[in-house]
Amino acid sequence: MMWEPLRRSRLGRSVYGWMYLFGKSRAERSESEFFRRLVGPGMTIVDLGANVGFYTAQFSESVGNGGSVIAFEPDPFCADILRRRIGALESAGNVRIEDAALGAARGETILYCSHRDRAESRTHPLDPAIPGETVRVPVCTLDEYCREHGIERIDGVKVDVEGDEVSALRGMREILTTRPPGWIFIEFSPDQLRGAGETPESFWSLLREHGYRTYALENGRTAGAIEDTDAFTRAHQHEDSNVFAVHRSRPEAALPS
Repeated sequence: MMWEPLRRSRLGRSVYGWMYLFGKSRAERSESEFFRRLVGPGMTIVDLGANVGFYTAQFSESVGNGGSVIAFEPDPFCADILRRRIGALESAGNVRIEDAALGAARGETILYCSHRDRAESRTHPLDPAIPGETVRVPVCTLDEYCREHGIERIDGVKVDVEGDEVSALRGMREILTTRPPGWIFIEFSPDQLRGAGETPESFWSLLREHGYRTYALENGRTAGAIEDTDAFTRAHQHEDSNVFAVHRSRPEAALPS
């Protein structure tokens, strides 16, 4: 996707979307199966960092007509592919797509978008060796969004926002305090967090503060509670890993077998 006319064309975006989804379906089979066991009919799921909709589409099919999916994707390139992909689903009516980043406060930010892989897009600068472009995108908080749209219950949240996980959590303090989602599936990357001006310690602290117990995931299954977060951080210092956080007050969000 280095050539701009290709990126802007419908054909180019369709080819990119197909290739990305093809690779994702093979690289994340275990995560996909984990979500199939976790998400069920009637649930309300929030997808923060939906990209081109690999999990958004799966959530839509899993929650059915009685559920809903709210997908946030700030990158215009990915949001366009996401809309076309979801629009082709029979279950498309249960999905709402928002072209915005999630943060601690409403406003705007610069999104650094990679021409190599749009999954690398983030609100802090890319490595200089990675070709890319910048776009200005709106930022909202999940608290404000839910108040404005009358959303009273969220069953689960998937968070993959390339280092802005702490900022996104801060923007949902009201939800986490008054009506916490049963679970949060969240990417953990110490390098990405620091790149965004945050710390791994803030990541763990926010989850603990709001009553979440965290679990490591391996091959699509829980591999035990994370008791020593400092040790977990050291062990995953320069890599991305998935953390599954379960709220203490929501027994219906029991870990999938």
